[in-house]
Amino acid sequence: KQVIKIPQTAIVRDPKETYVYKVQDGRAIKTVIATGEQDANDIVVASGLVVGDVVIVKGQMKVHKSGEPVVVASK
Repeated sequence: KQVIKIPQTAIVRDPKETYVYKVQDGRAIKTVIATGEQDANDIVVASGLVVGDVVIVKGQMKVHKSGEPVVVASK
């Protein structure tokens, strides 16, 4: 089974949910995730993402709502 790991810095937590912003068609899409094991830098995503999804790992706090246009600096 493939495991999806992302940098912990990509994760946004609020009292109700844990989520990331996924980049889809040039827009930031709020995506609720469930997390699993973590190490010093990365965390396993148990559900909510699939292999190949691009998530914002820096600057996501500048996104104010789902659907905002974004530019991917690098992958």
